[in-house]
Amino acid sequence: MQINGVTLNFSFFDPDFEEGKKAYLKELEEISKLGDTGTEPDAIRQQCDTVKHLFDVTFGEGTGEKVCGTGHDHLLCLEAYEALLNEQIRQCERYRAVKERLGMKGTE
Repeated sequence: MQINGVTLNFSFFDPDFEEGKKAYLKELEEISKLGDTGTEPDAIRQQCDTVKHLFDVTFGEGTGEKVCGTGHDHLLCLEAYEALLNEQIRQCERYRAVKERLGMKGTE
């Protein structure tokens, strides 16, 4: 997949991506606990830093800045985050559909 011109290997159901997947899911859990605290600029910085960290733990150190830039462009960070979530959803839907067509059961 590509986000903001950066090619990322996000194969959610590939066992070779298991470490990245676990880090990604753990970070999503942490993101869901974030609240809007402080001033609006502080909240934007925190959200951007959190999104960059998500990319770093999922794809490797430095990926967050490659995808989101070095600053705190809130729109850029949110769009990158949305693209990653949408890709996960797309892969999960495809996986479920294939397993259903094949009459297979198992974990996702």
